[in-house]
Amino acid sequence: MPEKILVVVEQREGKLNRASWETLVAGQSIAAETGWILGAAVIGSGVASIASEIAGKRVAKVYDLESPALNPYTPDAFSAGLKQFLSSNQPKLVLMPHTYQVRDFIPKLATAMGRTVISDCVGYRKDGEKLLFTRQMFQGKFAADVSFRGHFAGTKSRLELALRRLKPSICRSRRAPSATSRRKYSKKQSRRSI
Repeated sequence: MPEKILVVVEQREGKLNRASWETLVAGQSIAAETGWILGAAVIGSGVASIASEIAGKRVAKVYDLESPALNPYTPDAFSAGLKQFLSSNQPKLVLMPHTYQVRDFIPKLATAMGRTVISDCVGYRKDGEKLLFTRQMFQGKFAADVSFRGHFAGTKSRLELALRRLKPSICRSRRAPSATSRRKYSKKQSRRSI
């Protein structure tokens, strides 16, 4: 049976966060390249309409994680609900949008599950059987390809978490500008007048 990718989409007050759409597209792209099955999960209270909206996209299955305990949002409730769901569902990879809400609960969830998170992902690429995620470092001046240690290369199935950052312009260019393309200043231009 193929592995599963799960995209956890974020909603607030019945409206889907824009970054969730980009994360869903990233999940579709990874699923197409790897042959894994793509699913999506909507968590919160009163999220049935959002789940039906996502079901109309290229997703094998949409999970509606609805509970009155999830309204209003708290990191404890979201972490507990997702931990229970992820433990029973066992996806190989979980993608989430890089939003303030996700950044609020993801450390608690990853620690509770004993899993790794790669944040600030702006792209990915496949290197043989290994899936590499591109993330920005040093305020976007440097892009690095990072991977989960040994779990995509082998047969061992283990859940991993990645946060997708909304920066489409960075995805086009993977390298920082070279030294020759940076503007050069003469000594006269760089001096400050007192």
